[in-house]
Amino acid sequence: ISRYEKVQAPEGSVPWACAQMRIGRTYYNGKDYEKAAELYRSVSEVMTNGSDKVRALLDLTVTLRKLEQREKAIKAASSVLALPNVEWNDRMFEHFSPLTRSLAHSHVVAEGLRQASRN
Repeated sequence: ISRYEKVQAPEGSVPWACAQMRIGRTYYNGKDYEKAAELYRSVSEVMTNGSDKVRALLDLTVTLRKLEQREKAIKAASSVLALPNVEWNDRMFEHFSPLTRSLAHSHVVAEGLRQASRN
């Protein structure tokens, strides 16, 4: 985590978002879902509409489901559907794809997460 915390980039920039998302993933992988959710939420609120915001919202949705916060997960997934569609494919590296690890369009993934959160 410390090397990502050392990233000096303006809040709202792509390098800042990438560093925050990597720290969030580290917390997520360590099962510290509260801290991960905070970082994903922060990135989703600061970034303009685009792939970084979409990825943050998808990762926030997955994390909120782990925290059993279904309504918040549904809201985060629904927010993705209001944004431009982003496609992740097999040529993308793990650190650029969302926690869902799905190779699909963001709208397809978000709709699946939204439906799963309702069950």
